Amino acid sequence: MIRKLHIESFGKFRGRSFDFGPVTLFFGRNEAGKTTLFDAVFDKLCAPKASTDPGKVLKNRYGADRRARLEFDGEATRIPAADFLNLFSSEEGRVGKWCRSWW
Repeated sequence: MIRKLHIESFGKFRGRSFDFGPVTLFFGRNEAGKTTLFDAVFDKLCAPKASTDPGKVLKNRYGADRRARLEFDGEATRIPAADFLNLFSSEEGRVGKWCRSWW
């Protein structure tokens, strides 16, 4: 399980940490940074290569010098980018616009 997301520099966040529990919900107004947190978790959990579409999107959005790390309860893990992105959906079960932009 992910215990914490540490962000040194990623999008609008600098020097921040976010705790995770068995269920973690991020909510807030538009432009609060919810997608940035999602992208930081995606970047660290999936580590997409810079030559892939997801890697290119992350570089374009946040630059090549983005820095974050995940802290796990137990052994660290990696999952394929496609598997992670398939978990993301929005309103009424439809795949969100953000997710479609990766493909």
